[in-house]
Amino acid sequence: MRVDQPFRLAEFLLGQQGYDEERMRGMIGKGERTIKLKTQLPVHITYFTVFVDENGRLQRREDIYGYDGRVKTALG
Repeated sequence: MRVDQPFRLAEFLLGQQGYDEERMRGMIGKGERTIKLKTQLPVHITYFTVFVDENGRLQRREDIYGYDGRVKTALG
């Protein structure tokens, strides 16, 4: 999954647990890690194939998972 500004997000979530960008960058490439958050955080994942960019232009992307077809079918 791609995240815009991953270190900024990670520092926001883990900063109070002593994780700053420098510490997190030092963890890259050293295997998988599990870090428990102090409080549970709901995560909502979205998937868009059509969106409006920062210039107000409609952008379309290939629907690699085939969700658009299923939504069209469900809507009739």
